[in-house]
Amino acid sequence: MKHNFILASLFLMSVTFSAQTKEVLMVPNENLITENILPIPKSISEGFKKYSESRSAVLSAVHPVDNSIIISTRFASVNQLHKIAHPLGARKQITFFDEPVSSASFEPTKGEYLIYSKDIGGNEFGQLFKLDLKTMTSTMLTDGGRSQNGGVRWLDDGSGFYYTSTKRNGGDRDIYFMNPDEPQSSKMILQVKGGGWGLTDVSDDNKNC
Repeated sequence: MKHNFILASLFLMSVTFSAQTKEVLMVPNENLITENILPIPKSISEGFKKYSESRSAVLSAVHPVDNSIIISTRFASVNQLHKIAHPLGARKQITFFDEPVSSASFEPTKGEYLIYSKDIGGNEFGQLFKLDLKTMTSTMLTDGGRSQNGGVRWLDDGSGFYYTSTKRNGGDRDIYFMNPDEPQSSKMILQVKGGGWGLTDVSDDNKNC
C-alpha cells in the first residue's frame, strides 16, 4: 500500500513538472550576455507589459478655421497623426505608415492640407510631405536624399514656410524657404555652420525670421 502511494505521488509530481515545462519561457537575445539569470515565463513578461508600456497624445496642430486639432499618438507600434473634429470627439487616424509621424503643421489660412515630417524605411533622414486633407494623398516636398528636414515656420498669409535642412553637405542645418505649391522653388536664405540651428518665429511683416 505504501509502495503504491509513493508511485502515485511520483506520478503526480512528474505530471506537474511536465505541465510547468510546457510553459513558454522568455530567454535573453543572443546578443545580450547574461549570467545566472533563469528563463522568465512568458506569462510574467506579458503581465508586466501593462506597467512598462505607455501611450501619450501630443497636440501637433490647430486648424485655422474650424478649431479641429491634429494629435500624434500610438495605437499600433509607432506614432501616427489623428484628427479630432470637436471637443470630446472621436479621433480619426489620417496617416498609416511603418515609420512614426510625430509633428504636423496646417496651412495657416484655409487649413486644407498639412505639412509633416517622416523618414523613409527608418533611415532617420526626415523628409517634408504635404498631406491633402480632401484626397488624403501625400506628396514629398524635399529632396528624398540623405538629408534631414524639419522645423517648419509658416508665413501668416500661407504663401510659404521656412524650414531647416542639411541637404547642402549632410551636416550643417541651413535655413530655406519653400512655397509648397512649387516645391522645386525652394531656396536657401541662410547658410550656417553646425547642426543646432532652428527657427523660432517670423515677424508680422513676414520679412524677418
